[in-house]
Amino acid sequence: MDSTPSFGHLIKYLHGYLHQEASRHFADTDLTPAQARILITLHHAPEETCRMKELEERFRCAQSTVAGLVSRLEKKHMILSFTDPSDRRVKCAKLTDEGRALCERSYASILAAEDTLLAPLSSFEKEQLVQLLLKIADAVEPRRACANRHAASEAQDANPAVR
Repeated sequence: MDSTPSFGHLIKYLHGYLHQEASRHFADTDLTPAQARILITLHHAPEETCRMKELEERFRCAQSTVAGLVSRLEKKHMILSFTDPSDRRVKCAKLTDEGRALCERSYASILAAEDTLLAPLSSFEKEQLVQLLLKIADAVEPRRACANRHAASEAQDANPAVR
């Protein structure tokens, strides 16, 4: 039997590292990594606003899960939820000033953890890794291809080490 770890195992291991680092950082912010992901998603959204349905699709989780996350973030004054004025059936979430400030601090910490993780790679290797992961992500979910490229472009703009 081959002793080389499988691709899935390696991805899970690296995800675990990043999750552990995020949890460590968020311990003093009273945020969970899932709540921080909601804040970061809203921060990168147009007008820092998303429909709840978009959050459900992006995080691949049930409406009740997203509603719970949004509710807890709203109680912490990090976001504001409201009904879309153009369609009263649609509920939206918007980042508050307090949420934006915490998001920016949290995002910087996440980028630092990623930098640590990617430190052994050259700039060229980091770019190759991003491109390969995007290719896989696009194949898994083609409708996200454009969004993935946009997110990667934003990440590269925010983190020069990935260039």
